[in-house]
Amino acid sequence: MTYQDVYAVVSITEATAVRRALPTVTAQSGIERCRAESRELPAFWMCCGQQDSLVSAACIRFRKMLLSAGAALTWEDGPGEHDLVYWDQHLESAFRFLADHV
Repeated sequence: MTYQDVYAVVSITEATAVRRALPTVTAQSGIERCRAESRELPAFWMCCGQQDSLVSAACIRFRKMLLSAGAALTWEDGPGEHDLVYWDQHLESAFRFLADHV
């Protein structure tokens, strides 16, 4: 048995235990909870590279969900992948957003 085999088994076991211990929270359930408690949705900032094959589709779905819920969303995209080169180009904008919203 290799280190990777052991680590993968431990990771899967830990993830399963965490999932069982915590309530399931989704973006939709968070939006619904804010509405039920008459709270405003927080402002969101997102960026995603157009060549990001890992999370692009999920980011676009999340973006649509937030916009349809009326959330304030700052969205940036452009050429790039899921890597530090792309993220580095957006750090200043992310920090500016945080400074304005925290």
